Amino acid sequence: MRIFCTNDDGVGSVGLAVVADRLARDGAAVVIGAPDCDMSGCGTAIQRHDVRSELRVSTHSYPGYPDVEAHAVSATPAMTAILAERGVFGDPPDLVLSGPNFGANVGTDLMHSGTVAAASTAARRGIPGVAVSLALDFKRAREIEPHWETAAEVAAAVVGVLGGLEFDLPVLVNVNVPDVELDALKGVRHVVPADGSHYRFLGFEETVDGDGVRHLVPRFEADEFNDETTDVGALRAGFATLTHLAASGMRPLDDAAGLAAAVAERLGAPVDAAFDRRGLA
Repeated sequence: MRIFCTNDDGVGSVGLAVVADRLARDGAAVVIGAPDCDMSGCGTAIQRHDVRSELRVSTHSYPGYPDVEAHAVSATPAMTAILAERGVFGDPPDLVLSGPNFGANVGTDLMHSGTVAAASTAARRGIPGVAVSLALDFKRAREIEPHWETAAEVAAAVVGVLGGLEFDLPVLVNVNVPDVELDALKGVRHVVPADGSHYRFLGFEETVDGDGVRHLVPRFEADEFNDETTDVGALRAGFATLTHLAASGMRPLDDAAGLAAAVAERLGAPVDAAFDRRGLA
């Protein structure tokens, strides 16, 4: 299987190298092509305001991962998926994996996420797309290295299950992983996006400088939303979450709960008894 990896945090994120190395150990041919700068929150944009006439592609390397092939691209995450489909990084991939993202992509975040956009752009162009995000305590993440390996193991399990199935249309899956050791996962749940996110937007704090320029600083507070049938609630409860997304031209995945159960089994994580495998191997 040929897998193309990208993200919206930028090619410098070590999480890309960790997941590419993990997928390669399962026998996949993996290549990274990620934005050359942080493009978080850019959504489905395919053009950057700073790059209009041409796109630049240069090689990138990661200390400790000499065998990982990577490229820095002056493009948005969605555009990197298009470039992969058009053969810029070699033969078109069998699957596009976007992430692992530095921070969760859940609920209403899906509308703005560049991580999800890369996977959805691939799916709209006929290639299965998987978006993976690691839910972080951002203060803690500045002091302690995130559990990229856990996100990589969950990503590999999702890819492994999807790779054993045949679909008549491309699938699109959004995955979120708690920032914990793998054996601390409570399981894997198929859930729906929450009508909200981890944080509630409170508004702006405004000041005006001496030139009359208004400065607006957004303010947020933690949202106590904890409905475990949604991605926000299940993630907070310690589950890796799997949300199937579909649009015109993509396969409606009626057995997504079975997919989650198969992923949990592959990881050796607890399998929710309520999940029906629906014939998934």
